[in-house]
Amino acid sequence: MTHLLLDPWQHGFMQRAVLELVKREHVRAVFPESSINARLARTIAAETGARADYTLYGDTLGPKGSAGATYLSMEAANANAIVGGLSGGRLHCNLRGA
Repeated sequence: MTHLLLDPWQHGFMQRAVLELVKREHVRAVFPESSINARLARTIAAETGARADYTLYGDTLGPKGSAGATYLSMEAANANAIVGGLSGGRLHCNLRGA
């Protein structure tokens, strides 16, 4: 799996490179993290046909009562999001956090 750091997005070269990579590799889903603005992921998705409607918990847990409130529920929510995103929403792994 390739990880891209997209901080320098304001540079036109980076924009073109990322969009070309997503298209060339037939990326199905872009997963924004819950703790950051999802605008960039939505833009990439809109311009490439990928999905960006599944959010992952990355650096932080979610608020109390959310799907990512505990470590186990966060991992379950992430697994569900990844399966949903990569399958185009057709599949779900239905894990439940503890």
